[in-house]
Amino acid sequence: MEWMQPLPELVAGDTISTQVSIINPYAYAIHFNNKTSPIRFIAQFDEPRNHLISSALILNPFPDQLAGTDTLVTTAAFVVPTMAVDGGYLISFCIVNGDLRPAYCSPKYKVRITEK
Repeated sequence: MEWMQPLPELVAGDTISTQVSIINPYAYAIHFNNKTSPIRFIAQFDEPRNHLISSALILNPFPDQLAGTDTLVTTAAFVVPTMAVDGGYLISFCIVNGDLRPAYCSPKYKVRITEK
């Protein structure tokens, strides 16, 4: 999963809508609406003190599945969380399977988060 146009500065509380690409590296389809272990998407923020804060990443349209080796470009929206300190953070977009830790995350992008 990749953020196609990273933004250098974000404001806490703002809803960000951006383009992302989801790449299936496998030769088989990935099914996102698995009732036993549903897949979620999150924006994960790494604080300088090594705390992780996440925000739900809403995809529109939300894919049912992604065929083997296909790439989907879609719109993703998330709310920028309020952080303890204004400053630099690392953000990545992650795919989470059920209640487990993120299975796959995009490269981390450096952003500055400020209060309104």
